[in-house]
Amino acid sequence: MGYEGKQANNHGDAKLQLAYNLSAAFKFSKSVLQKLLAALNECNEWGQVFLLDALAGYTPSDSREAEVIIERVTPRLQHVNSAVVLSAVKGIMKFLEKVSEADTERSLSTKMTPPLLTLLSTEPEIQYVALRNINLIVQKRPSILNEIKVFFCKYNDPICVKMDKLEITIRLVSEVNIEQVLLEFKEYATEVNVEFVRRSTKMNYIAQEAINVIILANVQNVFLGMEMYCLVECLLIEMVREVFPG
Repeated sequence: MGYEGKQANNHGDAKLQLAYNLSAAFKFSKSVLQKLLAALNECNEWGQVFLLDALAGYTPSDSREAEVIIERVTPRLQHVNSAVVLSAVKGIMKFLEKVSEADTERSLSTKMTPPLLTLLSTEPEIQYVALRNINLIVQKRPSILNEIKVFFCKYNDPICVKMDKLEITIRLVSEVNIEQVLLEFKEYATEVNVEFVRRSTKMNYIAQEAINVIILANVQNVFLGMEMYCLVECLLIEMVREVFPG
C-alpha cells in the first residue's frame, strides 16, 4: 500500500476513533456536529455506522436543529448496508423526540418505513437483527410500521425470525386487525415447532392483549367494545380447541 493509501486509512481510523470517543462522552459541540455530518460523505460504510452511532448521542438544542440533522441522516436509509440503515434509524428515532410539529414529525418518521420493510426481504440473519430493532421501534412509534401483514410468518422462516414476528404482531394488534390476526394465528397451529405453537396459542395472553387494546380504543363506544369482545372470545376458543382437541 502506498503512502497516500496509508494516509487515507489513518485519516479514516482517526474519524472512527473520534466517533468512539464521542459515543462515550455523549456530549459535543455544534461545530463538531457539523464535522461529523460532513464526514458521513467521506467514510466507508462501517465508518458511517460509527459516525451515525456517535451522532445519536447528540441532543439537538431545538426542533429546527433536530429536523436539519434528520434530513442530513435520512439519505443513509437508502444504503445497501443494513448496519448503516439501522444506525440511521437509531439516530432518527432519537432526534424525532425533539421535533415539535406533529405533521413534520409524522412526515419525517414515515421515511423510515420503506427501508425497514426492505430489510424484511433480506437473508434471515439480517431479518433477525432488523426485527429486534423493529420490536423496539413499534413500542414507541407503532404507526411507522402499521402494515401488520408484513409480520405474518412464512413457512420457511427460521424459528427465531418467527418468534420475533409473532411478538411484533401482538404489539400491533388493534380493533381494525384483531380478526385478521387471530385467523392468522390459527394457521400457526400446523407449525411443527411445539414452542412456537404454544406461544402463538396462549389464550389468556393473546386475549388479554387484544381485548385490552379494543376496550381502550373504544372506551367511548360500549356496544362496539362488547361486540368485538365476543368476536375475540369466540375465535380464541375455536382456535384453542383446534390446537388442543378434547
